[in-house]
This record gives sequence, C-alpha cells and structure tokens, in this order.
Amino acid sequence: MHGDLIPTDPATLAAIEKAAGDLPVSAKAVMVCRGHILLLRQRKNGWWELPGGRHDEGDATVLDCLVREVTEETGLAPTVIGVLDHWVRVKANGRKRFVIDFLVTADVAPDPENIRLSREHDRALFLAPGVEPPEPLLEGYRRAIDKVARLLDRRLTA
Repeated sequence: MHGDLIPTDPATLAAIEKAAGDLPVSAKAVMVCRGHILLLRQRKNGWWELPGGRHDEGDATVLDCLVREVTEETGLAPTVIGVLDHWVRVKANGRKRFVIDFLVTADVAPDPENIRLSREHDRALFLAPGVEPPEPLLEGYRRAIDKVARLLDRRLTA
C-alpha cells in the first residue's frame, strides 16, 4: 500500500513545500479509522472536508501543522503514513492555497461519537468502503479519498 505514497522525509516535504512558492500551505488528512474514512462538515457553509488546515508560523514543519490541525479538529492523534498528493485550491474569492493531502490513521472505532469536533465543524461522518462521499465536497478532496479507497481495496484483495 505504501508504494503509491510520497515519503514524508524532511527533504521530500521541503521540496513539496518549495513547490508552493508564495502560496499559503494547508495540510489535509485522509484519516482512515479501521477501514473507514473520516469527513467533517463545515459549520459555516455545509461543505464536507478533510481534517486539517493552514500552516501557521508556530508550526516548525508541515507535519507539525497536520498533527496540530487534525488533533484540534477531531481530538484524535494521527499516525502519518505518507503524502497522497498536492494541488492548488482556488477559493471562491479567487485566492489560492497550496494543499498537501496526507494519508493518516487513527486506531479508533469509526463512530462519530469518538470525534471531538472543533467549533469549525458541526458533523463527523465515516465513509464505509465502497460508499460515495457526500456533496458538496471539493474535487481535490474527492481525488484524495478515491486514491485511498483504491489503496484499501488493493490491500484487502491482495
């Protein structure tokens, strides 16, 4: 499963962040909990998203950002497996953000009651294998979810 992922060594992550140029960086997590993928619904607009957020000045690395944001938004401590992809998100107001999608795991039963939501979100949802993600959802997040679903399918059928 890990052969399809980009490694998280410092040199590789530095090269990915360098590709962002002057764009702000966000670290997002496709979090797998016992075969299910966690999604969060934004309170302000009802859009579904992956846990994670913007790299702050206090974050020494993008991995620090990822762990901090995922823990703040879910109450869970993620185990980082690898980088899935990186892409540029263009927001409705035209501003751009460089998004790095990571595969992470957490050893918790896939039950929304196990998630401690931040004020940013009003609902947690665990996608079972083979279930399509809800709408609205950014296409970049959908691609990352689909990639993880394929990786999980391969692992289960190997």
